[in-house]
Amino acid sequence: MTIIGKVFTNLDNCIKEIWPDLFVEVPKMGSRIKSDSGKTLKVVGITHCLETSILGSPYPYVEIEVNK
Repeated sequence: MTIIGKVFTNLDNCIKEIWPDLFVEVPKMGSRIKSDSGKTLKVVGITHCLETSILGSPYPYVEIEVNK
């Protein structure tokens, strides 16, 4: 099963990084995620979410906050 993730950070020098959006499992707190350019940040927050698609069906995803 693939898990949809939305990775974000409040670090100014990493705002424009391209982060992965598909995961094989929910990342654990303290694990590291690597951006497309090779920057690696630590998972500091995880929020389980539910959103409705444009077709009207709900789908789960996780918001993943990363920082140094």
